[in-house]
Amino acid sequence: MTRVSFYVLNAPDADVHDFACRLLERIHSQSQMAYVNLPDAQVGQVFNERLWTFKQGSFVPHDLEHEDNTSPIVLGMGSQLPAQRDVLLNLDLGQPQPPDFFSSFERALEIVAGDANEKAAARQRYAFYRSRGYELETHQIGA
Repeated sequence: MTRVSFYVLNAPDADVHDFACRLLERIHSQSQMAYVNLPDAQVGQVFNERLWTFKQGSFVPHDLEHEDNTSPIVLGMGSQLPAQRDVLLNLDLGQPQPPDFFSSFERALEIVAGDANEKAAARQRYAFYRSRGYELETHQIGA
């Protein structure tokens, strides 16, 4: 069964994409494959650029899902999932339910931050997972 982790960014000026980049860097350092679920192509392009520039000297190998699904990190919107499914990082923060394919991954990671609507959607996703018996863990980040 998929293990689900919520990362609650408590700092009022927390940058979701910066935190996601650091999380992906850690996932990659553990030799795990990750799929990043994004809300749309525009956010995908912005996040793609961020992965190249978020930290001096860091390299997180990744590709957009229509380019290559063999990269350790694949960015997409659920149309071409990679064969190896270790970690799903859900960055479609405005949706009240996780993506339909979340249970095909060993782990699902959710980030809680942003405006009131995104926080409300995260609470709904948490309730969705809990009502279906998924193992949940919560990490408080910052203060």
